[in-house]
Amino acid sequence: EEKKEMTEFDKEKKALQARKDKEYAEHVGQAATFAKAGVQFGFSTEGASAKDIHGNVRRMVEGGLAESAALTALTTYPAQQLGVSQMLGTIEKGKVANLMVTQMPYFDEKMKVAFMVVDGQVFEYDTKKKKKKESADGDKSMAAKLAGEWTYEMAIPG
Repeated sequence: EEKKEMTEFDKEKKALQARKDKEYAEHVGQAATFAKAGVQFGFSTEGASAKDIHGNVRRMVEGGLAESAALTALTTYPAQQLGVSQMLGTIEKGKVANLMVTQMPYFDEKMKVAFMVVDGQVFEYDTKKKKKKESADGDKSMAAKLAGEWTYEMAIPG
């Protein structure tokens, strides 16, 4: 096969992607840099979607942050920084019982929450795999097709 020479555009595109990759690595590696330097920091969920927190913290762990440092940044340090560590942040007798129990280690990509304990009250989550719904025409890739024209009648006595 004939080897094509890279065009200037291809070279610039490759260089741009390399710069993006470097910036991303530095971004997700910031927490690891702080932890290695001994800087105490906490993660905030302010403005974050609950479904994004796990993935965001996992990316920081993949970026070099130790799992133990990530857990500390989610629990202990924020409680200390907010001045509520006498009540929150660790699991101890006499503290508020807020706890998440997962099926597998928290930083596993497929982790699912099995139980939440909030102020001593236990909430159980359904951790079974959800089956895809089958549509009327037997297509399992989508839920029922609802598009179209519908009519509705109601008979009310009196």
